[in-house]
Amino acid sequence: MGKPTALDLSVTSPLNPLTLLEAGVTAGAAAKATEERKLKANTGKCADLGWVCVPVVAVSYGAWGLMARDFFSKLGSVDYIIGKSKSVVTHELYGRMSINLVRANATAILSSRIGNSHFPPVVESSLLPNMDILWVPIGDFVHCSRFIAEKGATPITLVKALVDVSAVDLHVAFSILCMCGSYCKLVLLARATPPSHCADYLKLFDEEQAQLSPSLGGFGFGSLALHSSAAFIASFASSGFCSSENIRMLQAVTRFNAQVHPLESTTAEAVLACPPLQRALSKKLDNHAFQSLLSSSSQVNKTRILSVSAPHAGSWISATPSTGLDLHLDSAECQVALRWWLGLDTSGGSPCPLCPDTALDPLGHHAATCRHGGDVVARRNRLRDIFANFCCRAHLSVQVKVGYGLARDHINSRPADILVEGWDREKPAAFDVTVTSPLTPVSLNNASASVGAAAYAAECRKHAANDTRCQELGWLCIPLAVETYGNWGKEAQSVFSPLASLLSISQAIPKPKMLSEIYSRLNMSLVRSVARAIMGREAVQG
Repeated sequence: MGKPTALDLSVTSPLNPLTLLEAGVTAGAAAKATEERKLKANTGKCADLGWVCVPVVAVSYGAWGLMARDFFSKLGSVDYIIGKSKSVVTHELYGRMSINLVRANATAILSSRIGNSHFPPVVESSLLPNMDILWVPIGDFVHCSRFIAEKGATPITLVKALVDVSAVDLHVAFSILCMCGSYCKLVLLARATPPSHCADYLKLFDEEQAQLSPSLGGFGFGSLALHSSAAFIASFASSGFCSSENIRMLQAVTRFNAQVHPLESTTAEAVLACPPLQRALSKKLDNHAFQSLLSSSSQVNKTRILSVSAPHAGSWISATPSTGLDLHLDSAECQVALRWWLGLDTSGGSPCPLCPDTALDPLGHHAATCRHGGDVVARRNRLRDIFANFCCRAHLSVQVKVGYGLARDHINSRPADILVEGWDREKPAAFDVTVTSPLTPVSLNNASASVGAAAYAAECRKHAANDTRCQELGWLCIPLAVETYGNWGKEAQSVFSPLASLLSISQAIPKPKMLSEIYSRLNMSLVRSVARAIMGREAVQG
């Protein structure tokens, strides 16, 4: 059995002063001298290990040493294995080795011409320890802190400008802020600057609920201070230039572990072994922040947060403002809607002008549910009409407000806001729209413990009232219940999905986009009606 071969690759230059004279007389002299040095240095060690020492020496201009050529010749004899002739294999081997050698030489020459940089001369370079690149500070703690403190006024000024409803279309400006001027704008800073250098100053950008994603009841602004550790860990771990002993990585991991549940904690070794996505780390941070917000809230506020964080409740926030699609709030409506969504005071501390014995509460619950003034009826009718319009676009047979006076003991009965023929197995479906508030005393206890409890209770009430009449008529009774914050009941959600499928076929639009449009238009109308109810009571007082 042959001994293992220890290949020792090296590159030498015939212009080296040590070999210049001999290389100028004899071809290959530089390679031969290098082979002799390698053999002298390594033969003894290789013999102890039972290896054969073979120096593979290349001359910078592409010539190869005698021992290298002999090895290449033997390597070319593997033609019977790879199905190529020896000459083809040897030619390919010399070609690939030599082209890489020439490329390396060319790169080295180019680098020396432009100051040891792979960037062209037009790109400015700096050897200073502190600098900023693409609005990202690079350097020591003092430099990073000063840079962020100076730039911190920019988003604050932007937000103040958006509040001036006379200057801009607030809804459009808010949408632009969500997409361009919030967390996403500064995520590069969080990925490149250690949290220890920037997190304290980034807290200036945060608002507790607004920083959560729309799926958790926020505006998706993101907490830069909170997510700085996740961003830095994901960026640094994927760079390939970090060790588990790196002090900045250790500090970032320690900070991350302090901000998540103990079961979600990690280690520097774990993130380097399998670099995580920033999205995955941020989700853990968001979930823990959401649970912390719930645990520190009163029962009423906890109920509100659970409702706004329900699936699709925040669809109006992510919808692109459009008057043509009825997805637009005027500036006054938008200002009130944003305050109401975040749980800020909308009452002014005064009684309801339409029912003076009842005070307007800070969360806008009374204004949203007040039976005086026609807001409740108009809200339900508008939701009914939007749903009916979607059914018509899906080429379904639709009748509105069906069932009045169908029985003597139910003269004012209305089993169906919308009757759709052939909905399920050729059976008509009676859809009954109802809006309920999770903040009503009868719903508060259950709604503060379970998402959607108020909508479920409303569905049960509708079934109790309409099931018997619908069965007599051969109809399916399907309540479309929604909470004032946009959380639709399970039965409504089970209707919207197949409706989106039908719309996808009739409109030639992907189902996910149609489903998003259904929720966006319904919830935009819902939020607009609540904002108008709150504003209407303020106007009557004025």
